[in-house]
Amino acid sequence: MNNVMLDIRALGKSTDAPIFAIECVFFEPSTGQIGPQYYRAIDITTVCGIYPEAVLQLMKGDSEQRAEVINATCSAIDALSGACNFIKKVASKHEKLFCWSAGSSLDVATLAHALSRYGLEPLLPSFEFRHLSTLIQIAGVTGYVPHPRRSTATYMLTDAFYRAEQVCEIWQRLTSPHFESL
Repeated sequence: MNNVMLDIRALGKSTDAPIFAIECVFFEPSTGQIGPQYYRAIDITTVCGIYPEAVLQLMKGDSEQRAEVINATCSAIDALSGACNFIKKVASKHEKLFCWSAGSSLDVATLAHALSRYGLEPLLPSFEFRHLSTLIQIAGVTGYVPHPRRSTATYMLTDAFYRAEQVCEIWQRLTSPHFESL
């Protein structure tokens, strides 16, 4: 599997905002197979520069999300280095890596900034970037509507698994023999 969905949740909207959750999911769009996953909720007391409005937004989430934020024990540096090592290890089996994100390259830029902030070397292999939002727009022409996020989602703070499922659904819908059935 050489496709990875990256979802980073930060305490703010700029690329230098502190990260409070990170999830990576490997998947194969042509088969719909979901592979290895990495997830860490970060103890927000271990990060610097928390914006009060971002914390208020977190507290407006449902009780499961609030509990996950409050009970997080992983430090930011451990979560970041763990995610990079996870991606590097799984991707090492492939010549080319495709990194997906929900809408923009903000997740990748936030990750790069955080790695720099903590003095971590860029541990990621080179990759081609893909946008889920672009794929959804293309699929929308065929009548595709994403399925709702399942309430039994494993992780309350991120959506990488759900987004990987969407890529697989769309990919299979837009490729033969599915395309002829529309």
